[in-house]
Amino acid sequence: MGGDTLGLDCDIFTVNLNNFINPISVDHSGRVSLFLKPLQAHFGAYEGRCYLGLGLIISLIYIVFYNIYSYIKHHDKKSYISLHPMRFFILLVCIVLFILSLGLTVRLGETSAVTKIWYPMFIIKILSIYRCLGRFIWPVYYMIFLYVIKKYKEIMKSKINFIICITLLVLINILDHSGMLIDYHKYYVSDFKYESLLTDPIWDKIKKNKNHIMLMDDMTIDDVLIDNCLKIGKDLIKNGNTLNKFYLARYPEETINKNTIEVEKGLLNSHLDDNMICIYKENRENDIFTQFEENFDVYYANGYIIVCNKGYL
Repeated sequence: MGGDTLGLDCDIFTVNLNNFINPISVDHSGRVSLFLKPLQAHFGAYEGRCYLGLGLIISLIYIVFYNIYSYIKHHDKKSYISLHPMRFFILLVCIVLFILSLGLTVRLGETSAVTKIWYPMFIIKILSIYRCLGRFIWPVYYMIFLYVIKKYKEIMKSKINFIICITLLVLINILDHSGMLIDYHKYYVSDFKYESLLTDPIWDKIKKNKNHIMLMDDMTIDDVLIDNCLKIGKDLIKNGNTLNKFYLARYPEETINKNTIEVEKGLLNSHLDDNMICIYKENRENDIFTQFEENFDVYYANGYIIVCNKGYL
């Protein structure tokens, strides 16, 4: 949740038409399936991951051929086109969720846009609240799984055969998804030593005080400071520090930016709250830091500029 009211996010983190058979990983590079290779998909398709697994794929192929065979053999057309009201309702809900999960653009593969879905703007604003529309596909995935179990129960006359089929289905899927488990195992058992890139002693002083830290520039998860804030987060919280924005939280960007502008205006007017520390990127285009040096302590550390009241640190 917490998307863009202009509808920008709801066309990024969406389902690709190949997602049901595409063992895609979060970073588009890891291995999910032990047997199948990942297919090309647009950036953001990982939020709508719904890879069925080899067991479910084989089961669905078998069920399709079984239905065709039964139809040809028994010529019972009515039984295949009629739906119980509850089944019809479930099918309708699944179709709606599937369409919503596609976002505003129906995609197949990495770049191919099959077609656009034109929603009224008020619908787009509602959908943008959820941001990751691809996750609407998850209930559909569970319905497919339940349908396969139900169909096996109808096909298999004996209870033993039904249990055997379901057991094989689950075991094949577990084995297929073990590719991801193998990758995670290799990652976590490998030797890893974390060395902070924030080597200046000033960071230790900041960490030990009860500060309200204002990140004044846009800093993403790839940014060194944010990356280190994630790792020293326990110490920050333990010592009573707070941040104006943090990667793990969906914050109201417009409000945060407004507050940041107000704080910067205060700096230009020689005012900063006692326990507040402002952190800028050193490569900021507009050089306003020489104006700060007369009234505040300004530290240059590891590619960042730290501004606080004189004598605070």
